[in-house]
Parts: sequence; structure tokens; C-alpha cells
Amino acid sequence: KYTTLFNSIICAANMIVKLADLEEAYISISTKNIDYIPHFHVHIQSKKAIDYESLKNLLYPKFYLDSEFFV
Repeated sequence: KYTTLFNSIICAANMIVKLADLEEAYISISTKNIDYIPHFHVHIQSKKAIDYESLKNLLYPKFYLDSEFFV
């Protein structure tokens, strides 16, 4: 039902893994229905630690509303 959305989520997660230079990472998608509204989000787990500021700097401007890459 949401194949385009799931494809985008997986592609974004793979891009994050690549940008963060994670040699080995586990990606999982969580689905929930909150008040009958589908809610999807991704979890990326890795043994390599990365702090919030470093991750934020890696992602900007690729994943933010003012980005040309935002879809």
C-alpha cells in the first residue's frame, strides 16, 4: 500500500549509513497507527558511535525542508 514511501525510507536510511561511514549497520522500519494515522519511521543501529552534532552536520542540507533534496 505504501511502497513508494517505504522505498524512500530505505533509500534515506542507506544514504545516512553511507554518509556516516558506518561499516556495518542494521536498518529497521517501524510502523504504528496513531489515532488511525499511519506512522512510519526508521531505526539505524551500528556499533560505531556518532554524536548528534556530527550526524546533524552530515545530514544538512540533504534531509531538511529547505533542501533541494527534500521530497
